[in-house]
Amino acid sequence: MKYGTATALCWTAAAFLLLLVGACEKQAAGDTGQVCSWPRWGGPDGNWVSKETGWNPEALNGSSPVAWTANIGVGYSNVAIQGGRLFTMGSDIAKQTYFCLDATSGKVLWKYSQKFMSTPPQSTPAVDGELVYMLRSDGLLHCFFARSGRIKWSKQLVREFEVLRPQYGFSGSPVVEGNLVLITCNAYGIALDKETGKVAWKSPTEDPNLAGRSMIDAYATPVVYTQGDKRYLCQFNGYGVYAVNVKTGQPKWFYSWPPGGFTDWANVADPIVHDDKVFISTGYGIG
Repeated sequence: MKYGTATALCWTAAAFLLLLVGACEKQAAGDTGQVCSWPRWGGPDGNWVSKETGWNPEALNGSSPVAWTANIGVGYSNVAIQGGRLFTMGSDIAKQTYFCLDATSGKVLWKYSQKFMSTPPQSTPAVDGELVYMLRSDGLLHCFFARSGRIKWSKQLVREFEVLRPQYGFSGSPVVEGNLVLITCNAYGIALDKETGKVAWKSPTEDPNLAGRSMIDAYATPVVYTQGDKRYLCQFNGYGVYAVNVKTGQPKWFYSWPPGGFTDWANVADPIVHDDKVFISTGYGIG
């Protein structure tokens, strides 16, 4: 593990978002009384589009002032912002810590630490009202009360639900959809009741479209979209992309990718769903 690289990635993402928070908090408080909202990986709608208005993008040119910094340790977790609170995760050689910071000042409002489990955090928290969901790389999913840091429920996905741990650890971020929280794993994910952590549906550990190959490479965050009167999740796994009915967990279609003949690839990037089309991209020169 290259800790220097991990730290640089974490701080690059955090520093950029913290700067925006400072500017946006002032604008919102002066005009509407509201605060910035970026409650999950990909923003409010999971499409990387901010709904904030009234700020000047030219303020990001040149040397922009830093509102505050905080030492959160090593990791790949981005930040989630809701109700003036910022949530993220980090680790050091001894422990992994879940953080809740004041989004304006950077003050630690609460934190919760556990023993470090070999791989730094890779997913980003998801905030839903008074609850926040944080997923460790080994598959331990916590549901915290956002204001107090008290744990509402916890589930160890690998041990309790017999899902496969991805080869490089759980990386897809939790996505809250209706009464469900969706997690990347297996062929096309698992859905838990967001209030209790009970399983609503679970995909098989072996992909039925690929002669039973085990699914140990699934890293992209689920992308949820509407078609007709139904909601679907688009899940990119190690061998292709699925469209799955969110409520029932039934696949609608599967597209194998990359095509045959490749011996080295990584399906990691999230799909993009736009105008009834799905765009996927793969590393290692495949495209």
